[in-house]
Amino acid sequence: MTDWSAYGNIAQATCQPERGVIKITKRKGTSKKDLTREKILNAALECFAEKGYKETTVDEIAKRANVSKGNIYWHFKSKLEIFREVIKEEAKKIHKIIEEEENDSLPLNELWKRKTEKAFAIVKKLEKQFKVFYEVAFRAWKAEESKNFFFEIEKENMDKHTKILQRELQARNLKLSKDDIEKIAKLQTLFHQAIAFRILIFQEDNESWKELKELIFLFIDILSFYIVKRGEKVEEGTA
Repeated sequence: MTDWSAYGNIAQATCQPERGVIKITKRKGTSKKDLTREKILNAALECFAEKGYKETTVDEIAKRANVSKGNIYWHFKSKLEIFREVIKEEAKKIHKIIEEEENDSLPLNELWKRKTEKAFAIVKKLEKQFKVFYEVAFRAWKAEESKNFFFEIEKENMDKHTKILQRELQARNLKLSKDDIEKIAKLQTLFHQAIAFRILIFQEDNESWKELKELIFLFIDILSFYIVKRGEKVEEGTA
């Protein structure tokens, strides 16, 4: 089962194991429809992480969620749509966890290092999410539909990084051109993909984790130095 305690206040539902069935604690103001949808997505995450997309059946998801197969098709058109929604929902939760570390009083590189520490602290709790995310990339090699979905997710991540970066720069009185911000957001997205892949491979290798963190910090120092200098140039040119 996914350890939802890793999400802290982000977890709006409590998943409890009982003979392999997903249960969710009802929250005030939450409709039965929304709770059922959450149960299905949580069950699907478990199934996809354990067996992969191809081997998972809708029947297995229904059994894990303790709902009827018809109920699943009332919420989702297909197994592929369930898979897509699992990816999107989990990505939102992870982004929100990292964003909790926002601190406008810190220099940019220190802020990013603090976010990195937070990410490393929770990453072992997110093994299932990483497995599901990377199945999208692996499936994209073979299927055009999966490839389109991969680029859709990537674009959403870049848009998210762009908005976060704009806010972080504004809080530090730095200004970059729109083109610079978009390119840096793309660079961050690619870098995060590479990090997640290495984390998935070297989960129990402490030495590799230590080296990876050192490389991330070096990347952060270089990128933040570039941003500060580049931002100063833009401000001078527009003054």
